[in-house]
Amino acid sequence: MALGKGSGDMSFGMKFIRLLIIIFNIIFFLIGLILLIIGLYVYLNTKLQKFSPLINANTGTSNVTQDQPKQSMSTIRKLGIALMSIGGILMVVALLGFLGSFKVFKIIQIIYAALIGIIILVEVGFIIYFFTTQSKVKKNLLPNLQSTITNGFIGSVSNGSNSSKTNDVTIAWDLIQFNLKCCGASNKTDYNFAKNWNHINPLNTTGPLLMYPLTCCPVDAKTSWKTLDVKTFSSAQTCAVQDKGVYSKGCYPELLSTISAYTKGVAIGSIVVIIIQLLAFIFAIVLVRRKTDYTSIK
Repeated sequence: MALGKGSGDMSFGMKFIRLLIIIFNIIFFLIGLILLIIGLYVYLNTKLQKFSPLINANTGTSNVTQDQPKQSMSTIRKLGIALMSIGGILMVVALLGFLGSFKVFKIIQIIYAALIGIIILVEVGFIIYFFTTQSKVKKNLLPNLQSTITNGFIGSVSNGSNSSKTNDVTIAWDLIQFNLKCCGASNKTDYNFAKNWNHINPLNTTGPLLMYPLTCCPVDAKTSWKTLDVKTFSSAQTCAVQDKGVYSKGCYPELLSTISAYTKGVAIGSIVVIIIQLLAFIFAIVLVRRKTDYTSIK
C-alpha cells in the first residue's frame, strides 16, 4: 500500500536499480570483511613484525633480544589498523545501503550516497598519491636498506635457545637472506660498511671472524620465516669466514619484485572496487531523486 501521495508503485527500472544496489552492498560488505580479516592478520602476525625495522628504515643500534617488546608502533601494525578501519567503514556503509534499499528511507539513502562519494574521492586521491610516489619509494628503498645494515646490523643469528643478543634489524636481515638466498641489499659488500657488527662467529666466539653473516651462505635447511636456530648454520662457517660460496645476489631485487607484484594486485583491485562504488553512487542518486513515494520492499 502506498504511503503519502502518488501511486506508490515502483517501476521495473527502479526495482532493478534497487536490486543492483543490494548486490553492490553485498560486495562492499564482503570486501570490507576481507579487509578487516587481512588487517587483523597483518596486525597480529609476528612474522611480519620482524620486517618492520627495514620498512621503517629504523637504524637504531641498541642491543635488544628478539623477545623484547617494541616501544613504538611499527609501520606494519599501522597498516593493519588502516586495513581494519577501511574494512569496518565499508561494512558500515554496506549496512546503511541495505537499510536504505529495503526500507527506502530517503535520509538514509542520502547519507549512503554521500558516504560512497566521499569514499570514492578518498580512494582516488590515495591511488594518485600511491602511484606518484612509487618512483620515489623505489629510489629510496636501496639506500634505506643499506642504511639499516650500516647503522643497525649487529650480527648473531636470531635463535630461540641461544642466549646471544641480537636486534630487530639483524633478525629481519637473517630471515630475508636465509629465505630469499641473497646477501646484503645491493650485494654482500654492504656488510663491509656495517659499523656496529663485530664479525664474531656466534658458533665459535674465539675462532676466526666472519667476513659475512652466516645467513649469506647456503645451508641444507627448509625455508622458514620463523625464528632461526643458530645450529642450522654450522655448515656455513667456512663459507662465511673465507667467503667461499657466499650468495652473490643482493636482496634488493627480490624485495622490489615482491613489492611490484603486490602493487599490481592493489592497483587492479582498487580500480574494480572504485568502478563498483561509482555505479552504486550513481544508482543511489537516482533512487534519491526519483519522484515516486518511498515504500518498503514487500
